[in-house]
Amino acid sequence: MEPDVGHLLEMAAGDCAGDPNVAEAWRQGRNQRRRRRVLKGFLPIGAVILAALFSPIRLASGAATLSGSFPGWSVYSNPTQGFSISVPPNWNMTTTPLTPQLADPRELVSLGTYPLLPSLVNGSCVSIPGDALNRLGASGSFVTVLEDYPLSNIPPNDFPERPAHFGADSGLPLASTEIATCLLHRFSGTGRFISFSEAGREFYAIVAVGPKASAAQRAKTFQVLDSLRVEPIHK
Repeated sequence: MEPDVGHLLEMAAGDCAGDPNVAEAWRQGRNQRRRRRVLKGFLPIGAVILAALFSPIRLASGAATLSGSFPGWSVYSNPTQGFSISVPPNWNMTTTPLTPQLADPRELVSLGTYPLLPSLVNGSCVSIPGDALNRLGASGSFVTVLEDYPLSNIPPNDFPERPAHFGADSGLPLASTEIATCLLHRFSGTGRFISFSEAGREFYAIVAVGPKASAAQRAKTFQVLDSLRVEPIHK
């Protein structure tokens, strides 16, 4: 059995006392599972993409919005990619990658209480949605979901099963990962780096809430991730 994601993060940290390296963990996982590159060449970001990211809800091809499970929430549904997620009122949502240089894992959807922009950086932080996290503010909320792609003949045995509910104790503290080192300021809010599997698929999620957000706001942010529904994808 391959090491779990937490072990990969420890391995990626090396012998130094630095923070666990999330980008390296992704690379090691892909080298073990698929023997393929994580990062592709730099993709220029045009004005059209930037403008699209400011729209409150960006619908991908084949997607639809339905009434949400909570009053006033809507549901973004993408049958092509086999997932749906609920969107609170006045939140922004995009399916355009916030880390355009990251090829695998692939971003599925990102949501926040503020406009979301891609990170235009090079180096070790290209796989981190740094701009979105830097714009979190004192009371903002941010959620992003990425999907890993194991070989079809290898079971998803290095990701834990999805829990009944996500919360502030799910996964790893954001501040203990390389993600925190890629930010402009010390991260002091509630943040989690979470891996999980469901329906034969493997996912990462980053959840961040500002330090001055109310308890209700924190609960709502994790409810967004709780609302994620995924279906098996038959290849």
